Amino acid sequence: MQDLKQAYQLAMYELRTAKISYFGSVILYLLISLLFLVVDGKGKTIGWTINDILLMVIFCFAPYYMKPKEFQLQKISGDLWASPSVILLRQLPIKENVLIWSRLIVYSFYSLLPQIILLIALYLLSSNYREIMTPTEYMIFSIIWLAIGIIIGFSMAASDVGEFINPKSMIMASIIIITSLAIIYFIFYRVLEDGIVRWTIYIASEWSFLSIVISIIVTILSVKYWIHYMKKKMTELDYL
Repeated sequence: MQDLKQAYQLAMYELRTAKISYFGSVILYLLISLLFLVVDGKGKTIGWTINDILLMVIFCFAPYYMKPKEFQLQKISGDLWASPSVILLRQLPIKENVLIWSRLIVYSFYSLLPQIILLIALYLLSSNYREIMTPTEYMIFSIIWLAIGIIIGFSMAASDVGEFINPKSMIMASIIIITSLAIIYFIFYRVLEDGIVRWTIYIASEWSFLSIVISIIVTILSVKYWIHYMKKKMTELDYL
């Protein structure tokens, strides 16, 4: 508990140093997201396909790039890329656990808070979502997407501690990403014959309680995994 308190204080210090940038990024994020999501083609096939792509980007990747550049992944030396703030904090007498949790807390401020506001505004402004889901179903749908944002999005936060990036690692990452996208496309658009958004709507409507339970369990497991991953990376990397 003490580590979490210190991690929160450390995260708040970082956010305060970039508070103007933070609020500006959040407002821009919300405006752009709502602009694209509300105008969704009345739920036609192409509209929902676009919604799938937009929601994945908005919930899983966009929050990381809302941070000021000096807090994002940058080349440190050789093939080592990391967040300069992490490099600085590693030189101070700060517990590894505190540093790791501070990364996750900072990312959460850039992701969870704007996403909750976005989801509320989306339901109020988009008649398409109101026609398809009741308020309760939409709340469960929102929980699912917030969970997806944490499960995948925390990979971006985890990268702050550092990665070795070179042509070989870039090729491997590209292969993994392309293969994953191909599998997702095949499963949802060929086998299940519907998009990710449509299926999360269906799951939220038909298996409400199970959706909440699974979302919570998988989110907790993913947080544990990313903490383990960050600890392992920090042990492997030479920051000097």
